[in-house]
Amino acid sequence: MQGLRTCQIRFACVAVAMAADMLANTRVGFIGAGQMAEAIARGLDKAGVVPANKMCASDVNVGRMKVFESLGTSVCSSNTKLAETSNVLILAVKPQVAEKVVTDMKPSLSKDHLLVSIAAGIPISKLQDWAGEARIVRVMPNVACMVGETAAGMSLGKTATPADSDLVTTMFESVGKIHVVDEKLLNAVTGVSGSGPAYIFMAIEALADGGVAAGLTRDVAMSLAAQTVGCSCLSSP
Repeated sequence: MQGLRTCQIRFACVAVAMAADMLANTRVGFIGAGQMAEAIARGLDKAGVVPANKMCASDVNVGRMKVFESLGTSVCSSNTKLAETSNVLILAVKPQVAEKVVTDMKPSLSKDHLLVSIAAGIPISKLQDWAGEARIVRVMPNVACMVGETAAGMSLGKTATPADSDLVTTMFESVGKIHVVDEKLLNAVTGVSGSGPAYIFMAIEALADGGVAAGLTRDVAMSLAAQTVGCSCLSSP
């Protein structure tokens, strides 16, 4: 038993050391610098997973680039440059422009790149065709990412490794929770957590409407309803 326990401890130490090495060599590039990308960047930096000075972003919106600069993050003049300076690329553009963005980058991508897509609705097979040799992980986060409380699902591409899974898990746990699922189940993830916040907002509004009907002011009713839902979620098992 003592020998088994010693082996378990050694294994855990090796795993921690490998994770530390993996993070030490990680440079994250954001393809698109919108609010979701900003939330992830802030979470990574705050949690100490990837510091701001090891991140870079590229976006056509100058205002969004200034936001990232204010975080202490570098900005790149092109997505090609982003690929040259980063080994983990987070695809955070609108789905309708994703194909052009990724195919334009394809000559700069290699098997040494991990492409993490948060673009909704784009299957891994298409991402792989567009990205060539890059390893693919598809993630479905939700809007709660912007307050550090996302509920996300992720699926691995054929060439993604267990280390890639561990890395993406560590990254997204800095802004909430994430679970590995088969890609065919990502639609279910979308239904539960992707669309879920909209239903919760409707429930809060309905509670507030009841309060207003009973004589409360709208602002008081909304505050009470939102606090009630928030506390109920925190106290649930």
